[in-house]
Amino acid sequence: MTALTKSVAPTAAEFQAIRALERAFTSDSQARLIAPDGTEMVLPKSVHEVLHLVLTALARGQEITIVPTALELTTQKAAEMLNVSRTFFCKLLAEGEIPFHMVGSHRRIRVEDLVTYKDARDSTRQSKLKELTELAQDMGGYT
Repeated sequence: MTALTKSVAPTAAEFQAIRALERAFTSDSQARLIAPDGTEMVLPKSVHEVLHLVLTALARGQEITIVPTALELTTQKAAEMLNVSRTFFCKLLAEGEIPFHMVGSHRRIRVEDLVTYKDARDSTRQSKLKELTELAQDMGGYT
């Protein structure tokens, strides 16, 4: 991973503080940061939103990784982000499912393109699952 990315998982000792912070961040009030020199600054809305997402994930015990969208990934890292094998991921690239470019003899994938693919894939999965659920309900097998 580059210096711009880092994975973080909460420790057991941090859960109580993280949950309290998450509750504080769910309000519509303007969050403020107090710098080490005592200067108080209002957090911009975008920073507030990112911190709320981070706190929500950590409060659920999830590990998080923040990745700039301009970052480029290797096929291995991209496959890991999709939770698929590298071989399967390379097949997706060969089929044109995800854009990539070559750096020498190596394929590189933009995080933004990977997220776009993942969102579309997840949306399709949700739609198909809803269809299956409705079909099962219509057949009387699922209530």
